[in-house]
Amino acid sequence: GISHTVAFLMYNLARNPKSQRKFYEELKSIDIHDFSKMKYARACIRESLRLNPPMPFLNRVLSKDISVRNYLIPKGTHILAATHMCNLREEYFENANEFRPERWIEDDLLDTDNVVLPFDNGIMPCLPYRSVETQVIVLFLKLLNQFQIEYHYGEIRNKYRVTAEPKNSLKFRFVDRN
Repeated sequence: GISHTVAFLMYNLARNPKSQRKFYEELKSIDIHDFSKMKYARACIRESLRLNPPMPFLNRVLSKDISVRNYLIPKGTHILAATHMCNLREEYFENANEFRPERWIEDDLLDTDNVVLPFDNGIMPCLPYRSVETQVIVLFLKLLNQFQIEYHYGEIRNKYRVTAEPKNSLKFRFVDRN
């Protein structure tokens, strides 16, 4: 959900001040009603979701038989896709453990839904994703307009359940921009 997305985006931006500055500069320079031009903001959200997906696993039911390494998996089998593991594979993402929003713009991946699956993008996709993205951008427009976000604690790890959540508390410092 949105609270997970906001918390980890704050964390990733606080740990990457250059990215936070670029996000802030873009939000200042673009009309708030034209979300399509907010490429860097959207790339930051995508990158944060890639590193910290709210749903670490997606459940699927096979619609046809498939063969994986000469092993037949029959139609109707329930499978779990470990999205959080796929998102960190070097063959898909160079320097996969780094927060690098530019990868989404450089590789023209912003409007590609099947590269990272933070929400369910299959036959019945998570309908509120665009709404979540819009809400997060509006929230960060207000937040970054007034504050710079800092985080001076150790690395945050996820605790995986049905949804992912931070293992420890997120403690941020908000520095007034004025």
